[in-house]
Amino acid sequence: MFYRIRVFLLELKKSKNSILFSLKKHRFDDLYYLTKLAKCCHILDKGCHTVPFEKNHSRNIYDEAKKNLAKITNNDFIDDPCYVWCLSRIKLYEKLQSEDIITTPCYIDTENYSDVDSQKYNKFIASAVSVRRFNDKEINNSIIENCIMTAQTAPSSCFRQTVRCYAIKSKEKIHQLSKNIAGLTGFSNGVPLLFCITSDIRSYDCIDRDLAYIDASLFAQNLILSLRANNIYSVFLNFQQATQYDINNVKEKLELPDYEKIIVFVASGYSNYVSEKPIRLNFNKVGKIYE
Repeated sequence: MFYRIRVFLLELKKSKNSILFSLKKHRFDDLYYLTKLAKCCHILDKGCHTVPFEKNHSRNIYDEAKKNLAKITNNDFIDDPCYVWCLSRIKLYEKLQSEDIITTPCYIDTENYSDVDSQKYNKFIASAVSVRRFNDKEINNSIIENCIMTAQTAPSSCFRQTVRCYAIKSKEKIHQLSKNIAGLTGFSNGVPLLFCITSDIRSYDCIDRDLAYIDASLFAQNLILSLRANNIYSVFLNFQQATQYDINNVKEKLELPDYEKIIVFVASGYSNYVSEKPIRLNFNKVGKIYE
């Protein structure tokens, strides 16, 4: 009983901290405004592809998008592909407002896969297995970058794209972090690559702050599948039971800003041997089809 009360109080404290943080005045920067811009343009894009199209619909979102657009001045962000896409959505919205006859925006043809391709894809997804036995083969930085960008293609709530991913190859830094990450134990030959996945929570309101976990989880799953496609194995390391002391130490070592919430860690590396994958529950335990 006392344990349950203690857990409840800890959870209450975490929620309180998240709520108070979301109400604070933050140091807004170009990345923050680009995230807000992306959210607005995602909503505008949905409206532009709605049939029939309604003129002047989401005008308040358009006005908010223009305000965020005006606040982005750094060339590094203006040249970003996401910024360019946002600009194209604003122009599309404006074009549709001025046209007498509304033409539906172009859609891209669907890409269909054969049954053979589908079976291969399903087999590939099922091949992902948690591994804690890595060898010493170094992972090329270009592979790491490509895997992170592939993970970035995962869906995110209202296209916020708040997930941040830090790849740590330094053995010394991984050793330092191991003192604060409970799951970073029991590895046969150390961890050659450690990912820290966080979420910039500035763009979430109090009511939808838990979406940070969903966005980061979708990103993380894409990441391990992309790594697996490069013959790199991984395992998730839970960080939800970390104390505030652990959180502070990790943030200090990785120089993370206070508005980034640490969601999960992923240990990765090449491996010569993997353990058997645990057998999952039957379909009737996890799924149901309504007809």
